[in-house]
Amino acid sequence: MQSPVIVIGMGHSGTTLVSEMLHKADTPMYSGDMNADYDNGIRYERPLTKQINTQVFGLEKKPKILEQLWTLPLHPLTQEQLDSLQAEVGDGPWGFKDPRTAISYPVWAQAFPHCINLSVYRRHEEVMRSFYRDRKSRISALRRMRRGLIAWVHYNEKVLEYLESDRKAGRACVLVKYEELMEHACLLRQVETALSIRLFDARNLNLRRNRVKSAGEKLLYRLGSIGYESQIARLYKELDANRIKPDCK
Repeated sequence: MQSPVIVIGMGHSGTTLVSEMLHKADTPMYSGDMNADYDNGIRYERPLTKQINTQVFGLEKKPKILEQLWTLPLHPLTQEQLDSLQAEVGDGPWGFKDPRTAISYPVWAQAFPHCINLSVYRRHEEVMRSFYRDRKSRISALRRMRRGLIAWVHYNEKVLEYLESDRKAGRACVLVKYEELMEHACLLRQVETALSIRLFDARNLNLRRNRVKSAGEKLLYRLGSIGYESQIARLYKELDANRIKPDCK
């Protein structure tokens, strides 16, 4: 079995887009229609790896993204799980994405020392907005938005931690900023070169639905970030410094 391409990042940060780019090139990200798309309900997630991630956390039921998974112990992959993966993916290229892998990645890197880490991050306001707008109750929406911010902090701390460990181990790894990926086609070619993979340009600006547009919204997310300002500023400094920067000369 080949080592996988693993898409890592907080939910609602662009992991589905990156997974689609891989899937529509030549890296199957799930056992389904190679020509399926996001608007038809496809999230480019492999059910088997989601099931295995649940077991890695020692849980029986698939955890929600906003659960405090970073507090749970991780369990190594078993031979039975590896055999199941072998049966599904065969000997060809493959990959997977599951936002929870931003927490469970060390287990996967241990099982696949030559895996490829393709990480993505997105501005916290847009992630907060995605959790806020999905709730009818204002109170419920505000609570979910706040939980989304807390998860964003923890998930991106892990993204940075894994980038550092992968670089030390000599594993192929790249961090991209979602907003730049949407705006610069050259970034796709840079990622292809850095990781020796192929990407299909699946960008669609009409699907970038979580852009913060009004001053009122900006104020809402600023208030929702109270108490985390220093952590957010530190994370942006480190994330921006470690990302692959667009070079569109």
